[in-house]
Parts: sequence; structure tokens; C-alpha cells
Amino acid sequence: MLDKYRLREFFATRQNWMEMEVITVSSQQIEYQDPPSLLLFQLQSTSKRPKEVLPAVVEYSKLLRPINVASFRHHLPSELGSYLSKHLLELHKIYLRPKETLVEDTAKRYKDLVMWGEPNSAKVLAEHEGISIRTMHSRLMNARKRGLLQSPGKGIRFNF
Repeated sequence: MLDKYRLREFFATRQNWMEMEVITVSSQQIEYQDPPSLLLFQLQSTSKRPKEVLPAVVEYSKLLRPINVASFRHHLPSELGSYLSKHLLELHKIYLRPKETLVEDTAKRYKDLVMWGEPNSAKVLAEHEGISIRTMHSRLMNARKRGLLQSPGKGIRFNF
């Protein structure tokens, strides 16, 4: 289950996790330029008045400072971290306007997921779009060739 709520630049989602709810609130400028700012990520017991939860947390979040998402996510179990990515992908549906090409759209979504600390950005995007990971890697390779993304580098090998 995924509930969404938007109030101007604020966007909130409520997702079920075990016997709890994961509440996420972010803010985004109308003209999408940078990844959104994460304002709130909380676990709470399941609400008896679910329609009131998201408007209330958005009002509360207006007073909060942005969270460094990549650093914060590093301290979360990967299962909970995936809720951040789901929130971001839902936000993309609202704020990202289609670019000229599919490769440009993919590059923007990929950059945002990386900025939000998603360790498997290509896999998450492929699953979200219902395509193979191989197809997603091809799109990302094309984005790198066009200069839309930086090359990930050669990596490090350890000699023992």
C-alpha cells in the first residue's frame, strides 16, 4: 500500500512495513533542478485515521531542516532504505517533465537515486520501469556517451 499527499512543494508518502507505517516527506521546487530535499523519515504504528496522517506530517515537516539523505540512508537497513527510493520514484512522476529522449529521463532519475544513496540504482529503475537490467545498463551507457552521466570509473582491485 502506498498513500501519497502533495501540498505545493511538499510531497509525502505512507507505506506499510511489517506492522508499522513508513512516513516520508520531501520538498521540491516547482522547476525540478536538483534532487528533492528529504525532510522527514519516520516509523510509526499503523494509524486508525490514515487520511489525517499525511497532511499532519507535511505541516510538521515545514519546520524541519533537510536531512543529508545519503549519509542518513547509510545507517538504515537496506529494506528500509528501499522506501526512500520508492518515495523518490513517486515524486518523479509528479515533478519530472519528460525530456526529449528516454535516455535523458533515465539519466535524471538515475542521478537522483544515486544522490539519495541508492546502492542499486540501475536495478531499482529497471524494476520500476518493468525492463531488464541489461536494457537499463544500455540506457545508462548511452547517457554516459552523451555526457549526461559520469563514468563510474575502473574500481579498485586488492592484491593479497
